[in-house]
Amino acid sequence: MHSVLDLDLDFFVWPIALDIEEDGQRLDPKEYFPNSEKQVRSFLEERCGLSTVHRIPGRFLVHHVDAFTVWREWLEEHILSNPFNVVHVDAHADLGSGWQNESPRFFETELLKLPVEQRSFPRFGVDAVNSGNYLVAAVANQWINQLTYVYPIDPNPPSPAVLRERERMERIQKLHEDGTDGDYPPDLPVYCFQDGDPNTRKLLLKEYPALGHSDVKFDTTPIHFEPKVPFSWLEAEMFKYSGFTHMVIAQSPNYTPNTADPLLDIISEYVTTA
Repeated sequence: MHSVLDLDLDFFVWPIALDIEEDGQRLDPKEYFPNSEKQVRSFLEERCGLSTVHRIPGRFLVHHVDAFTVWREWLEEHILSNPFNVVHVDAHADLGSGWQNESPRFFETELLKLPVEQRSFPRFGVDAVNSGNYLVAAVANQWINQLTYVYPIDPNPPSPAVLRERERMERIQKLHEDGTDGDYPPDLPVYCFQDGDPNTRKLLLKEYPALGHSDVKFDTTPIHFEPKVPFSWLEAEMFKYSGFTHMVIAQSPNYTPNTADPLLDIISEYVTTA
């Protein structure tokens, strides 16, 4: 089975950019800092098992949503098998999180009502498939066998006291936003998990009536459930895998400073264009 390294350049930028306006502006290089060449090569070689000698097929993207169309293209051309495993190496989960995100309504009441064979050309937009939720679209197409989310941690962590306070505030925020107190990354939206709980480690998409689950005034029973997809998450320092067969790399200009762009040239040494 093929395994895809789904890499976003913002994984190599600290701090993580949150609540960014999609206005085409790059992050301020005085506030956001890319990793060094040594750090990037170390992660690609020691954590991902990549080599500049034995490159794997890959594609460079501007926006991460384009991974969906690339995977569709590769599947159509039999470059990629169906289903395939995805390791999502990113500063964001890209599962449609955020209280202002309208994509759950799209998936649960529009895309999932279609037969699977008709879901591969979905509507794109802020209220449909976009860079913040394209992984859900791939799951809805039943392309993904297993999904792993690898996220960065602060390369220069603050004091233990500051960390404890940060964790406390994150838990308060999570309780406020979705009523849960789970021990998982803060940007995992509960709507796409079994029992509304990421700790089940199972993605489970559900179709609802047009006026249903995503409208808070309604409480309805799902019309049907999609197949479950195993899901896991790891901090970067805990991740190690050496079986990647394909790779996509997104620049994500809204979430990276221009000082991070030279890292793309470094990453290009590990792939051959497919």
